[in-house]
Amino acid sequence: MHTPHVTEKTSVRRRSESVATDSFVNQIINTVILNCLWVLAAAMVIVYFITEKTISPVRAMSRAAKSFELGRFDVRVPVKGRDEVGELAVAFNNMAASLSINDETQRTFLANISHDLRTPMTTIAGFIEGILDGTIPDDQHKYYLNIVFAETNRLARLVKTMFEITRIQSGERTFNKKNFDVCEMARLVLITLEQKIEDKKLDVEFLFDNEKTYVFADADAIHQVLQNLCENAIKFTPENGLIRINIADTGDRDKKILVSVFNTGTGIAAGDIPFLFNRLYKTDRSRGLDKTGVGLGLFIVKTIIDAHEEKIWVNSEYEKNCEFTFTLQKIHETNIKYRI
Repeated sequence: MHTPHVTEKTSVRRRSESVATDSFVNQIINTVILNCLWVLAAAMVIVYFITEKTISPVRAMSRAAKSFELGRFDVRVPVKGRDEVGELAVAFNNMAASLSINDETQRTFLANISHDLRTPMTTIAGFIEGILDGTIPDDQHKYYLNIVFAETNRLARLVKTMFEITRIQSGERTFNKKNFDVCEMARLVLITLEQKIEDKKLDVEFLFDNEKTYVFADADAIHQVLQNLCENAIKFTPENGLIRINIADTGDRDKKILVSVFNTGTGIAAGDIPFLFNRLYKTDRSRGLDKTGVGLGLFIVKTIIDAHEEKIWVNSEYEKNCEFTFTLQKIHETNIKYRI
């Protein structure tokens, strides 16, 4: 049997152990909570920097997009890293560069079209006013009326070209493909341009693998392509120069016909070639030599060839020559049902 004194000591010792245990547990809990807080703070800092790294380019893109809305296309997004966000920034900058080029091209086109409209209108108005008020003598009326007539035709060509562009862009123009002899078509085009060729005393070469070369395409559209390319060749070939049309068969493997229009002359500068088929684009060389065009002919040519799912390209030696080449789908003569 325990005495009361022994029982009291045991009780005190137990309370002391309990207090020590509680203190130890509280210390562990406090340590765990403190460590959790540090980990949480570190995680928040890491998440902040990661988020900032991800969101920062997006914010820059947003600011750049707002600049584009105001017509400023010189803003670029900093490219950081090669991850998906970096690739997006590169794509965004490429888009901005394209928009900048397109904007500059449109500005140039508006300046060119304003010039091409204003010049003949000013000439027409001035000569008609001179005839009406008697400034131009009666014996010179016919001479100046011929100039007015030429300027009126120039305006008509410009309006026709703009109308053609509108039809192409709206999708109104449809292409009716059929079989025809592209060699015969090329001959007809050269015949229609015979007077212009003789005026400049040009030599003409017409080369072909087969005298009758049949293709499957829209005859009117391809006639327009050949007409435009041949007229350009004549326009930019100096007197006594050379024009060559070459129609080559690539063989049964490719089932393609290559049609090339070559001319000697100043050629095309290397810097202009990548943009040559762009809508509204007109080279400085063209601006100097071509007083009637507005830089839309080659765009129409490219659009027609693209609609046929064919290809067109240009090779040029600057100050020497230039050659445009496009492909057409070949048809064997045994399959011919329609001919032009």
